[in-house]
Amino acid sequence: ELDQNDLGRAFYNRIVSESGSTYIDWENPENNTFHLALEVTCQNGGDEFRPDIVIFINGLPLSYIEVKQPNAIRDGKTAIQSEQSRTAVRFENRRFRRFNNITQLISFSDNLPYISGQGQQKQGSFYCSNAFSKTKFNAFKEEREEELIYSIRSLGEEEIDAVLKDVNRFALKSQPEFKTNQDPSTPCNTFISSLYQKERLLFLLRYGLAYVEEHSKDGTIQLQKHVMRYPQFFATKAIEDAIEKGVKKGVIWHTQGSGKTALSYFNIRYLTNYFSKQEIVPQFYFVVDRLDLADQATREFTKRGLKVKRINRPQELNEKHDAYQVAVVNIQKFKDNSDLTDH
Repeated sequence: ELDQNDLGRAFYNRIVSESGSTYIDWENPENNTFHLALEVTCQNGGDEFRPDIVIFINGLPLSYIEVKQPNAIRDGKTAIQSEQSRTAVRFENRRFRRFNNITQLISFSDNLPYISGQGQQKQGSFYCSNAFSKTKFNAFKEEREEELIYSIRSLGEEEIDAVLKDVNRFALKSQPEFKTNQDPSTPCNTFISSLYQKERLLFLLRYGLAYVEEHSKDGTIQLQKHVMRYPQFFATKAIEDAIEKGVKKGVIWHTQGSGKTALSYFNIRYLTNYFSKQEIVPQFYFVVDRLDLADQATREFTKRGLKVKRINRPQELNEKHDAYQVAVVNIQKFKDNSDLTDH
């Protein structure tokens, strides 16, 4: 499966499948083993590269982190810009296909704060998924700091010494920036603490990745892999909180082009599993008031692998739901909204 030209889709479907062998215990993070290693060599023939930090879950190298020197400029590019170019070349190298297919989440940080305006991705901390070529770098900005307070603590001297000896980097302790970089409030540390908290990492790996089949101008299918953006992650957690409190209605406010359909897709996946634990089979309706929006939603859900049904008449609301996962409801032709509300 790792040799297939599918961005690792077959392998990913294997590890998230609820049937067959279990590779990760998604419900109980403490039942999994988490390890990291520095500069693990990925080699095929004469080509090789060594990611700075590789994250293993139950022995599977599912993520890696590249850490860069702050304010380093080479050939007119910042460290983050250089890494974007280097990563694109790495994705396109077929010799690294197995490694790219098994890697699910990739992170980069130069330990500098984000900058706004033009060129906003010149510095900071970012994450992405693997791709056939260039991929989109996503920032991560924490919105639920209270969840992290109890999972972050200072290490004692013996623990620090043990880690440095284990990774054969004891000489770092004598460098002046070593103490500074232990501060949990540095840009790199806050990013890693947010994204790599165990429950969050498992959540993103299980629900926050989507394979999207885009059609090019010549009609061929181009497979893409999308990762949940941080506003979509926090919106999903807000929906979960509201449901657990018994709230029946709510609003997630999105600007145009900010990923409303993608958020709906991620929540269909997540909430299907959430309610299945309560032996509830949920039905999902994506309601729009224009034909072009219905067309767009149908395309976007279908490209992500969902079975979609179009509903244009009230009578169709009562038909059996077994054959589809989401219904796109166009209420433009409804006489009034009572049919939908009653349903």
